[in-house]
Amino acid sequence: MNQRRKEMSKDLRKQVYQALLARSKNGKLGKKDTQIVADQFGLHIRSVQRLWNRGKIQLANSIPVVDSSLKKGKIGHKVIPVDLEALRNIPLKERMTIEDVCVCQT
Repeated sequence: MNQRRKEMSKDLRKQVYQALLARSKNGKLGKKDTQIVADQFGLHIRSVQRLWNRGKIQLANSIPVVDSSLKKGKIGHKVIPVDLEALRNIPLKERMTIEDVCVCQT
């Protein structure tokens, strides 16, 4: 059994969706089409089905199909708002280290 990919790149998502479109007849897929495409690209069947269902919903709402990742903005370090004006108000001698700044701001 071949190794499944963990995540789909943008190009891979586009290729998978194109392969599904090529196999569809009047917007309907055959019984094993998603499994065949999943095996072809080394993906899990549910990943392929999710991609197809997102595309169908977007077409039904007359929206151009966007195959971008849903992870954008949800992963990685989140931006913590820092009040720079409050930081500038602390004298330079009292903000030499991050620990000093934390003590002064609380």
